[in-house]
Amino acid sequence: MAEEKKAEQETVEKKEEVAKVPAGKPRFVHLLVLGVGGTTRNVQLVTDSAQIPKPFAEFINGFRSGKLDLIWTPTPSNPVFAIRMNSIDFYEYRSGQAQENPKGSLS
Repeated sequence: MAEEKKAEQETVEKKEEVAKVPAGKPRFVHLLVLGVGGTTRNVQLVTDSAQIPKPFAEFINGFRSGKLDLIWTPTPSNPVFAIRMNSIDFYEYRSGQAQENPKGSLS
């Protein structure tokens, strides 16, 4: 339960960061959707590059190679969220350019 609240708080903070992006510098949102049991968990990173972030690439390579006895975290230097690879049923990776929210928007 506490992990979910931290993940939700991270997502909110990331959305706030996207809203503060200056118009001249493109930012990209990378989303990794993890299917765990009957639920899904979203891990979101905002970067300056369109390339897949290193933690996401490591996860995808590890999952495809069958190394399911590992524990994965998107931020190894500050592990707020970690999950066992063998508990993941599926994953989906998405990326796109961050869009600035109009002032007064609640989304």
